[in-house]
Amino acid sequence: MSHAGPDADGPPPPRTAGSRPAHPSPGDGANGTAGGVHRSRVVAVLGTAVLVWLMALLCAIAYQPVSLYDEGVHFDYLVKLLDGHALPAVGSVSSELTLHEWSCRGTVWLTELRCADPVGNDAVPQGGVNYVLMYGPVYYVPTAVLAWLLQAVTGMSLFLAARIVSSVLFAAGAALMVVALLRWGVRARVAVAATLLVAAAPAVLFQGATVTPDALTLGYGAAPLLLVRWRRSYRARMVAAVVVAVAAALTKPSYVPIAAVTVLVVALFPAPGVPDGSWRPFDRSRVRPVRLVGIAALAAVPVLVSLLWNLWRTAPLPDGVPADGGLNETLLSTDRSLPALVLDAFGALLQPLTIGTWPQAAHLTTLAQIVQIGLVGGVLVLLVAQAVPWTSVSKWSATAAAGALVASGISLPVTFFVLYHATGTQPRYALVLLPLFAAAVATCVGGRRTATTVFVGALGWAAATLLTLLALAS
Repeated sequence: MSHAGPDADGPPPPRTAGSRPAHPSPGDGANGTAGGVHRSRVVAVLGTAVLVWLMALLCAIAYQPVSLYDEGVHFDYLVKLLDGHALPAVGSVSSELTLHEWSCRGTVWLTELRCADPVGNDAVPQGGVNYVLMYGPVYYVPTAVLAWLLQAVTGMSLFLAARIVSSVLFAAGAALMVVALLRWGVRARVAVAATLLVAAAPAVLFQGATVTPDALTLGYGAAPLLLVRWRRSYRARMVAAVVVAVAAALTKPSYVPIAAVTVLVVALFPAPGVPDGSWRPFDRSRVRPVRLVGIAALAAVPVLVSLLWNLWRTAPLPDGVPADGGLNETLLSTDRSLPALVLDAFGALLQPLTIGTWPQAAHLTTLAQIVQIGLVGGVLVLLVAQAVPWTSVSKWSATAAAGALVASGISLPVTFFVLYHATGTQPRYALVLLPLFAAAVATCVGGRRTATTVFVGALGWAAATLLTLLALAS
């Protein structure tokens, strides 16, 4: 019986010479036993989660101002949920508690602290209008509930409690990334190293330590990798992919590209148990035109859900009243052509780790640039290298990363241009793509010595980040 390709309905074909198994042989476990491998993987996942959480927690505590990356309005969304026990009205102005946090902590537009005399909405950009209230509730509802519980138990401020909850969600995403890389046949040490190299980058860590849906960036980035290797039927994997994609679309509009890519990757990539080198992604006998049409329709589901949600949330607004308070029209409006904006978008998305953020330390910035070059450059090399066959796991993952980048680089500027005739694609929108890039590079790292070297280097970077944060917090 022949193998059924993506459906995984038939038995896998026998392994050919030189092919890699879908799951690696014991190599990082004690004595190579099954129990040793399992223990080493559990330690890798939990250890990474704890270390990433400690870094994010220190960053959340040490950084006092309200982040310039819309943290104030994201926090205000939580406050409105807790106050009204329902989705807040789009176009509402900031709450008193949000104004208090801005005044006591300061932010990019308020450098003089005035806790005793909080600013009013008239002093807030866009008249204090909260411009993210049309976002879906996937991040906000659980964060609001958990932050409220943490505040009730500890007595800390709701703002700090929300940051701590975000740091926990961020660490959970790091754990998922390690699990996904292990499922892709990456050594445990390399999986931990790849995750730490991404998570410890200031641009990524800062998002995980502040109140923002971007705290989920590692989790959503790892989702397609994890679902591809989920040992269930093709239908079950596709249902899970669509569910995750819809959740991503209802988390943040900039996650729509990775949501669509999640469906495409799960639909078109090899099923679990298919040996490396035995699958042909463009075999017409296995990927029929009718199926491709269905896959394209499913990939469009998160796009449609995001659009319908936005229309529903903004429908009550009077004609001529923008949901974002006019933010895009006043600050980001442009007369440039769409092709120019697309080129700018790719330029921004190709350098996500070098954006100005905190902690600002020369050695961390340099390390982030090195990691960025390694991830982006590694994917480009894998795509063009003839020595890497199209049936290899490295080429699969590099294709997924490049596809996600292309989808983001086109869809994001087009959306801004069509809706607002504005430019708004930022480098941080590519952070969710980094697990895909890391997977492509990590699958090429072989040999114990190389794995150990990468592992030690990643631990060194994490230690440098922790020491820097401790110094800034003291």
